[in-house]
Amino acid sequence: MKYLILLLFAALFNICRAQFPDYYVYLVKGTVTVTATNAKNKKLKQGDFLFNRDVLIISKNSEITLVNKDAKYLGINTPRTLTVSTLTKIFPSLIQVLPKNM
Repeated sequence: MKYLILLLFAALFNICRAQFPDYYVYLVKGTVTVTATNAKNKKLKQGDFLFNRDVLIISKNSEITLVNKDAKYLGINTPRTLTVSTLTKIFPSLIQVLPKNM
């Protein structure tokens, strides 16, 4: 019986851990939309969460500031479409603005 409870607890912990968001939307200026898997485009607002599979669409004259799990900030102010999973590859510093040619 002990092992069954331990196994159920471990399974529940793994399910809950997999649902943590990758980024928190700290600030949005202008029009920034996100497309989640199997969903329509949604306009982002402060307090939303982003996951690795989401696709960001940043319009002209728009800006977004994100916070990751380590409480590091990322500001993006150039129009582009990118997946959230690519942000982890280009996140070496505390505050960073992505270059236009990326």
